[in-house]
Amino acid sequence: MGANSKVVAIVRWIARGFALAVLAFLAFFFVGEGGLSTALLRLTLPEKLGFLFMACIAFGNVGAIRWERVGGAVSLAGLVGFCSVELSTGHWPPAAIFLVLALPGAALFALGCWFPRRKQFTREGGSA
Repeated sequence: MGANSKVVAIVRWIARGFALAVLAFLAFFFVGEGGLSTALLRLTLPEKLGFLFMACIAFGNVGAIRWERVGGAVSLAGLVGFCSVELSTGHWPPAAIFLVLALPGAALFALGCWFPRRKQFTREGGSA
């Protein structure tokens, strides 16, 4: 394992841990707002869409733990959707914390694209 792949592995694990922390943050945020029964009922449509896109960011981050490209793409799509809602309601630019929420998915997406994992195969066709 070269120095470059060690750095990539360390960054992957940092992004994975941060992705779980983001999910926990959003879960506490959701519970603090009263959960599904009250929070979503009293929100306006743009707020509901923003919450939906924040959920996409969170689940994209978690998905990026295993499937870096797909999960990272979902997380980035959620960020674009969230920023679109913020722009359409006149709340531009969004608070920096919302941009930070998508950071793990973006990092894992980039790592998955530029440093794909390679499996070593034996001559018989099986993995080593």
